[in-house]
Amino acid sequence: MRDDIHHPLEAQAESALLANSMYGKVAKAFSEWLVGTPELARSLARKFTVTADTHPRIWSIYKQALARMEMEVEYPLFLDFSHDVNLDVLEQKKSDALVLSSGSVELLDDRQLLALFGSGLALIKFGMVKHLGMFKALETLPIPRTVTDAVTAPFLNWMQSAYYTSDRAGAYTANSRRAAMDVLCVDMGAGAEYQGLDGSKMSWDYDAGTNVDEMNLIGRTLLKHLLGQTDCPWGVDRVRELALYDGVPE
Repeated sequence: MRDDIHHPLEAQAESALLANSMYGKVAKAFSEWLVGTPELARSLARKFTVTADTHPRIWSIYKQALARMEMEVEYPLFLDFSHDVNLDVLEQKKSDALVLSSGSVELLDDRQLLALFGSGLALIKFGMVKHLGMFKALETLPIPRTVTDAVTAPFLNWMQSAYYTSDRAGAYTANSRRAAMDVLCVDMGAGAEYQGLDGSKMSWDYDAGTNVDEMNLIGRTLLKHLLGQTDCPWGVDRVRELALYDGVPE
C-alpha cells in the first residue's frame, strides 16, 4: 500500500489531539459509555444484512475493497434505508461494523462504491474509528462542559485531516481520484445525473478559511453542531485535496 495515503496534516493533528490535557478524560468516559450502550447491537439487528447471497453486487465490491486495502477481516456489512451517500463505520465493543446507505447503492456506480468502501475501511485500518466515535459522543458523555470545550478544536482539526486520508484511501482502492471525488460531489447534492468534474475548468486559488484554533469558543461549538447536520463535512476542501493528490491516476 502506498505510504502517501496518509495526508501530511494527519499525524500532526493527531499528535496535538493526544497531547491535549483533557483527551484522557474524554477517552476514559467514552470507554465506560460504550460498555453501557447495547443500543448499537439492537440497531444493527434491525438492518438488512449484506452477504454474497443477499446482495451479490455489493458484497463483491466490498470484497474487492477489502483486498485492495489489504484487510483480512470481513467486518459485518449492513444496508440502511437513507437517501444520503454514506458508509458509517461503527465501533461495537472491540469489533467494527459497516452500514451502507441505500442511496449509495442507487446513486453510485461500481467504481464509486469501491472508493466509498475504501474510504470507510481506512477508518478501521488506520485506527480512526475510536476518535470519530469519541467526537460524535462528546455531548452525550458524562463529562464537564469545560472538558468538552477544551478538546473540540483539536478534535475538529484531526477530523478534517483524517477525512483527507480516508478520501485518499478511497481513491487508492478505486485506482481513481475521479471516483473518490465523484462520491464527495454526489454526497454534496449533485444527484444521480451528475456527469463528473472537468479538471480543466477547476481553479483552486482560494482561501480555505479560518483555522479552527483561531475560532472563538462560540465558533467552534457552532461548527461542531453544523458538521453533525452536514452530509459531507468539509466537502469542498476534500475535493480540492483529492484533486491535488497525484498518488493514483485521475
